[in-house]
Amino acid sequence: MPADPTRWLDLLLQANVLKTTPRTGWYLRQVDLPENVAAHSWGTAVVALVLAEMSDVDLDRGRLLSMAVLHDLAESEVSDIPRMANTYLPEGAKEEAETKALSAILHGLPMAPNWTALMDDYKHERGPEAKLVRDADRLEFLIQAWVYRESGGNRRLDEVREAYKGRQFATPAAQLLAQSLLERWAAMVG
Repeated sequence: MPADPTRWLDLLLQANVLKTTPRTGWYLRQVDLPENVAAHSWGTAVVALVLAEMSDVDLDRGRLLSMAVLHDLAESEVSDIPRMANTYLPEGAKEEAETKALSAILHGLPMAPNWTALMDDYKHERGPEAKLVRDADRLEFLIQAWVYRESGGNRRLDEVREAYKGRQFATPAAQLLAQSLLERWAAMVG
């Protein structure tokens, strides 16, 4: 542990920014009062736990939850750049910005190399936990789109449903849950 506890406090205050960082893609889809990044990270962690329980694969729950909780930490510096906006950026720009931001956020902390390696594994889907958390991130997005569509009637969210038709997840549990939700969604819209 560094001698100066204020560096740890700085990390916690930086992470707290995610509680007020809106998920920008929902604004672009005209969702009133969209969730923030922290809420999405919590949702991803819960989905990851459920997928882990549904899985026959032996998983390291600590590694899994660490990835889920930390997967958007860099967005406390670079904000939430939605997938649709990413198409207008140079290839790799978002990933590069997030890598630099994470490095700055973790600078001088003893666990920085471990957390950086963990996030690198997540980004490149190395290992069963990373694949599952990536699926959890995508499935949580689909679940949230369905919730917004059902509660607010925003038909623009049907674009999300269309985009997920035929999408292949890395884990059977995520595939099963996504298919079930898509069927429920189809029944909802008639």
